[in-house]
Amino acid sequence: MNLDLPDSSRDQFDYDIEMIESEMRATEPRHSVIRTCLLDLKATLTDVGGGVLVNAIWQQVNSYLSSHP
Repeated sequence: MNLDLPDSSRDQFDYDIEMIESEMRATEPRHSVIRTCLLDLKATLTDVGGGVLVNAIWQQVNSYLSSHP
């Protein structure tokens, strides 16, 4: 699935994933770092999901308005 993120969001998303992977390989993973990265990822996915939902609703509204002049 393509999330179609802006470059800045994509860079942050990739960084968070890499940081989580790095921490998971560490001898003593820092739970606070993992939690922060997960919260960042959640925020990004919520923004993307909201955009997808808005587009889906707009398509339905537009379709309705087109068929009811």
